[in-house]
Amino acid sequence: MIDNKDINFIGIEKFDSVMVRAIEKLEDVELDNLKLIRTDALKIDEIFDKEIDTIYLNFSDPWPKKKHTKRRLTSPLFLEIYDVQDIKYNIYEKDIGLNLFETEDTIKSFISYAVGCMLGRYSLDEEGLTFAGGIFDCHKYTKLEVDEDGILPILSDTWFEDDIIEELKRFLKAAFGEMYLPENMEYIADTLGRKSGESAESTIRNYFLKDFYKDHLQVYKKRPIYWMFTSGKEKAFNCLVYLHRYDKTTLSRIRKDYLHEYQAKLDRAIAQAEDEGNVKLTSLYAKYKAELFEFDAKIKDLADLQIELDLDDGV
Repeated sequence: MIDNKDINFIGIEKFDSVMVRAIEKLEDVELDNLKLIRTDALKIDEIFDKEIDTIYLNFSDPWPKKKHTKRRLTSPLFLEIYDVQDIKYNIYEKDIGLNLFETEDTIKSFISYAVGCMLGRYSLDEEGLTFAGGIFDCHKYTKLEVDEDGILPILSDTWFEDDIIEELKRFLKAAFGEMYLPENMEYIADTLGRKSGESAESTIRNYFLKDFYKDHLQVYKKRPIYWMFTSGKEKAFNCLVYLHRYDKTTLSRIRKDYLHEYQAKLDRAIAQAEDEGNVKLTSLYAKYKAELFEFDAKIKDLADLQIELDLDDGV
């Protein structure tokens, strides 16, 4: 709106609480081309008579359950009200690749975009691609500071400050505000298919551990831009690395700053579990420890090679 002052915009919001926040934000900027209406979008045909060029749906209720399909603002019923059934229309996605008609796919694409913001591929400060090679400039990421080392650990629990779930929370706070964090976490978990009695964090963590990389490989036709390093069958240790931030020291940093530190923490956790008589946890951590020992030997050989990548030659 600021960049398109020759275009008039009208915002429609159904709920008073959200409208109040919009008005408060509007008072902080000078926008003569934006007006707000507190009403239901269903009544759009009662307000306008074919006077609208473009309709933007920003974070409207997705109604994820199939039985609520007709309530979605992208349903054929509403599209008919908007009078866009027989004409072409665009879904503006800001390079996120969202599909508003498939809610689970939308959330998965959104999570992928969030990971991109964490690792520096995207930035909340600008639209489109921010970094895909060249000299990395951390000053382009002010709304959400980019992960410093470009390595995101994905483990069974929060063993590191930059754990993937903690980083996702940080992203959601920066993008939508801290007050909406619990609600957004709950919605993401529900859309991913949360099991009965499972916490939102557990559902999202399990998605990262089991399915995120599968989805990523499918989207990028087995030519991933994020690489997942995994210790083995038990998935004791996993981390994500952005291809364009990889350098010859990356594997050494994964080993020194994460793997070895995790092994030390795991030893202490095993000792504590044994003292508490927790046989189940002791057994699980023992499996993790054995897998990490073998993984450390494998990654050491690669780290010692100090492998450099030339993306022009392919990977």
